Amino acid sequence: SFAGFDPETGHAVVVLSNSASSIDDIGFHILDSTFPLVASRSMRPIDVPADVLDRYSGVYELTPTFAITVTREGSTLVFQATGQPKFRSIARSNSEFHLPSVEARITFDVAADGTVTQLVLHQGGRSTPGRKSK
Repeated sequence: SFAGFDPETGHAVVVLSNSASSIDDIGFHILDSTFPLVASRSMRPIDVPADVLDRYSGVYELTPTFAITVTREGSTLVFQATGQPKFRSIARSNSEFHLPSVEARITFDVAADGTVTQLVLHQGGRSTPGRKSK
């Protein structure tokens, strides 16, 4: 977390994160836009084997009226929620994918035998599981 106050402007900021990475640069940048952001924070995709990506393909039901369909397109996963457009992802690990266009993250739960049991949508401070149905 970061908390800052600029007595000259009277502005205060609190930045919270669920990461072990420092977010001080973000807090300082909000208080003073001339303060630089750390460039290394950018999302760099990793290569996930095609067979691993393929096992995630399917439909995951989060509620009776809301599901996320997962497909593989080339070397990445594409996610499409009910009533929404498709969103390409950035792989952060073999089981974690970032959707930068909607500020969301999806993780997959895999059983010991390699069977994918569910995905978890992490967005807006909530983690919503979705059981694989197809």
